Amino acid sequence: MTNSLRDKYSTFGIQQKLLAPIIGFCLIAGLLLLPAMWFYLDRLGHQQSERLGHILVTQLAEQAWQPLLHQDTISLQVVVNNMVRNTDYVLRAAIFDVENQLQAQSSSAQPQTDKHNNYQHSIALENKAAGHAELTLDVAHIEEDVATLFWSLLFTWLLLSALLCIALGMVGGNISRRLSNIIAGLPTQSAPILDDEIAQLEANIKPLLVKPQTRDESDDEDRTSLTLTICCENIQRLQAQLTQENFRHLLRDFEAVADCTIKLFAATRLPGSQNCMHLRFYCEGDKDNALLRAVSCYTAISDMVRASAPRKGTGLTLCAALRATDQHPEDSQFLQDQQHELTLQKLVKTTAFADPWQLLIQASLLDDSETENGILYELLLNVEDQALFTALGTEQQASLAGQLHYIRSQLPELATPLISGVAS
Repeated sequence: MTNSLRDKYSTFGIQQKLLAPIIGFCLIAGLLLLPAMWFYLDRLGHQQSERLGHILVTQLAEQAWQPLLHQDTISLQVVVNNMVRNTDYVLRAAIFDVENQLQAQSSSAQPQTDKHNNYQHSIALENKAAGHAELTLDVAHIEEDVATLFWSLLFTWLLLSALLCIALGMVGGNISRRLSNIIAGLPTQSAPILDDEIAQLEANIKPLLVKPQTRDESDDEDRTSLTLTICCENIQRLQAQLTQENFRHLLRDFEAVADCTIKLFAATRLPGSQNCMHLRFYCEGDKDNALLRAVSCYTAISDMVRASAPRKGTGLTLCAALRATDQHPEDSQFLQDQQHELTLQKLVKTTAFADPWQLLIQASLLDDSETENGILYELLLNVEDQALFTALGTEQQASLAGQLHYIRSQLPELATPLISGVAS
């Protein structure tokens, strides 16, 4: 995938994961709430129109009582005209006597649509019916007001939803850019993942998550550990063949690789002996984790040393052995030192059975299933309690590739070729 395509999708994942549920929630809320709100407002408008009609016709009857008593048709006409002229939504008002004869009627035009309601109220004089008042209310205008209120609420909901999506898009873009910067600064680079930046970050940082559990430095002697011995088989021959400057340069490169790898895999370096380097890996209750770290550490060191050799025959040739270090806290320090020295001697002797670049592992450390801890091996019949490491599992190989990329990024000076010249 090209860089332009990666940049195109650099902020897609987080924004999509933030916006998709919010947009879905807004749509579901709209589908559920807006129809319910429309029916509620429609019913509320109908109730208010009914209440308004009854109140206005009652008011008209009270105002027409006195003029109707005195048969004052002029005053009745003023009353009905004022009712229509000064009151919203009133289309027509009329006063009838007890014989249902029209006494006064407003000059307003008759309603042009069916969206109107008629209301009546009797007019009584001394508990005797004297007539009644009629009033026609324009319901269409009330429904228009209800529809205006509904569309205003709908527009407000759409505006707030759009503002929320824009704000979340900006927040998602900011998070994506920050995650992309973190990913770009990581030394390990996995294949691009077009899911989201969190998945990409997880894929890039996974090879570096090989640290064991936090342990108390003052309680080292109470913990089981594994010891890895790496033997430089041809170091004496190289010292005799190379110039002193070349030899020191070669050892400096090896030390740089070893220090960086030891730090990555959380190992403790012990004093060396007989052209060997000893590394201790604390188990912290997880022997498989310590075993995988030790095997990966040697594999990384051997791969880096072989890859950094400028030409065949001038690089270090390594082999290694790995075994458990049994510790007994009840023993005295003197006995523990003796046991530790004995373990190192056994490891140095074991490396003599290994061919160049081979790793021998104490067979009792390995499980019966080769796939359980991701370490493939072959049992050796000619060496007691030893197994020959052959390869890492698929998942462990992928993690090792990222770890090697990290080590190379920390040691750019290894790209510089070795100074030419051999001791005469």
